[in-house]
Amino acid sequence: MRPFHANIGWGDRDADQFIQPKIVDSVTGCLVYLKRRMLDKCGFYDESWQEMSAKPRQQPLWMEQDDLCLTAWEHGITTVVAPHIGAMYSLSMDEIVSRTTNAPEAYASYWLRKWGWHPFFPDLHAIRRRWINTPLCREIGNDLLDSWPSDHPPVDVIIPTRNRVDTLKALFASLARTDYPTMEVHILNNGSTDSTRDYLEETRKSFPFPLTAIHLPVNIGVPAALNWLVSISKAPLVARMEDEVSFSPDWLKNFVSSLRDHPYVGVVGGKLAATHDSNLILNADSRFHPEIFCHSGERDGGQCDYLSYVSCILEPCCLYRRKALLRAGPFELIYGPCVMDDLDHPIAVQAAGYDVLYNGHVKILHPHKASSKKNQDLFILSHHKLHTKWGRDVFEILDKSLDFRGRRLEDLKG
Repeated sequence: MRPFHANIGWGDRDADQFIQPKIVDSVTGCLVYLKRRMLDKCGFYDESWQEMSAKPRQQPLWMEQDDLCLTAWEHGITTVVAPHIGAMYSLSMDEIVSRTTNAPEAYASYWLRKWGWHPFFPDLHAIRRRWINTPLCREIGNDLLDSWPSDHPPVDVIIPTRNRVDTLKALFASLARTDYPTMEVHILNNGSTDSTRDYLEETRKSFPFPLTAIHLPVNIGVPAALNWLVSISKAPLVARMEDEVSFSPDWLKNFVSSLRDHPYVGVVGGKLAATHDSNLILNADSRFHPEIFCHSGERDGGQCDYLSYVSCILEPCCLYRRKALLRAGPFELIYGPCVMDDLDHPIAVQAAGYDVLYNGHVKILHPHKASSKKNQDLFILSHHKLHTKWGRDVFEILDKSLDFRGRRLEDLKG
């Protein structure tokens, strides 16, 4: 997730870090050394690129060198950049950016047909599905995988709370009914002034799962509380949970099965419905580009009961791989008060190379509250923070990638 998505050193000042030769996916065609044995094995440039140009003798090509380099990788021939050899390029920076960003869609369409993924909206899942265990995927995927010690890997549930003892009682009633043998609960009491401390200490004595409660004298905010809880938990799977939710006993079995069956999924979330009316959908299979759509306000007739890749999930109750959680980095403190951190972190999970999964077979109940003027202002502020961090086109990139790949797992299997 950086400008142009892959060009190492783009826009940086020339410095010592670019002196050593490095194995890369592709090198520029402006100055390139091609070994004769590579040409004999792979052929030269694909002439189809030239045929797509509207003015073949006047208009420069796009991506023809990338195509040749990937062809070489397909045959097991390495591509190396030698940055100690310098060359001056006559185009201005503005012209370079224009030629890079305004490449004709025809080239992209041909690339998609030839290589199986879209060059402007690359999708790691599509690349892995077609090219895994080949030289083209030499650095994609294996380091993302994890292993679990059993059919029921340990799960740590992490919960920040503050002054919500009544909703905590409903939450712990749901947690106590969870049909899963190896679960532990870690809760951080964020400076509550009600009877939360007494309730947690009393609950610990009879709760059917191990329960750790941390009591702080002040409120450090939700993101910091989550980071604290992640740091003290050890299980290979971590469930993030708000203190207002409730669910059916099989929620965790469903989530664990989703991660087991889809090894490149870093986090999975469910269908959100209203506590006062479980047939009122608050959030389900969602998208954020070209506009926000999440089935909010619909009556639940089973229309969202499926598995789907998504660009983001809301996180009142979701399950992470610890490895994905750590690779994505901590929950951002800039979103405290806690607004939109649950959109930011799934983006970080995808930037780390993982998929985000929606499982509509798991229904999470959550109180439906009207948004206050204060919350609306916080939303606008956090919206700017999100796009300042990731770029204004972040959801265009992620959602278009999913559209090119296909979203619903049932469709992909078909």
